[in-house]
Amino acid sequence: MGDRTDRETTARRALEERMAHLAKPNLKSIDEEFSARRGKAKFDPPWFSLDGIQSVRSLAKHLNRLAEYETFYSRGSQIMHAGTYRDHLNVLSGGEVAFIPIRHVSDMSALLRSVFTVTLASYSKVVETYLSEEAEVVRELYVRKWREPFIDMPNINVEYR
Repeated sequence: MGDRTDRETTARRALEERMAHLAKPNLKSIDEEFSARRGKAKFDPPWFSLDGIQSVRSLAKHLNRLAEYETFYSRGSQIMHAGTYRDHLNVLSGGEVAFIPIRHVSDMSALLRSVFTVTLASYSKVVETYLSEEAEVVRELYVRKWREPFIDMPNINVEYR
């Protein structure tokens, strides 16, 4: 019982902190608009809907990031939500079928490259936006220290049988 009480207390405190944060002058009008949009519905509307955007794809297009959406989010979402059965079945030579978990690591290399690419792009964008005088240093750091290990990353494949 103590564990549950501790979790409830922690959750209440966290909620109070979030509500206090949303009550700040620079966020209050956004929170009010979001609450009005929700109305009496049981679930919150998508966080991006306040700008009239209806989907993550539309958001990516609006931000001129559609190529990244198609490369990373769309395919990953399809796999994670079992949008294509082929990603979850492996027919073995004897005709046996091996089921591959929904959250699998059959191509760890592609996952690591994707994560690195998005992380580096995001980091670079933050530096350009908020520390523009450091942007060239980051580019040089990439060339000097990060590019070669990234390019030479070994292929890691996990087979499910």
